[in-house]
Amino acid sequence: MNEELVMKYIGDCEKQVITSLKIYARNKGFGFDIADDALQNAKIRAVKNIDQYSEKLGTFKNWFFKIAMNALIDQIKYQAKNRGLSLDEYSDSGDWIE
Repeated sequence: MNEELVMKYIGDCEKQVITSLKIYARNKGFGFDIADDALQNAKIRAVKNIDQYSEKLGTFKNWFFKIAMNALIDQIKYQAKNRGLSLDEYSDSGDWIE
């Protein structure tokens, strides 16, 4: 799959993904800007790792959503660490995607 096609698929699901990221970020006490940053990082990761996508993993939308959530969690961890906050404040066992 080429980069242009990947970006088309991302565009098809981007609105739903960013809405979910913003809700998650707000629930964890962060602003919407962290979700926007995570989405940009997720796009880069998806393009770089498109060869790892397989329909066996589910739909492209679900695969991209997982990448985006992991990017958001990484951003939250980074910001929490730099703020001197405990990561326990931001981690609920069911929220982390591994």
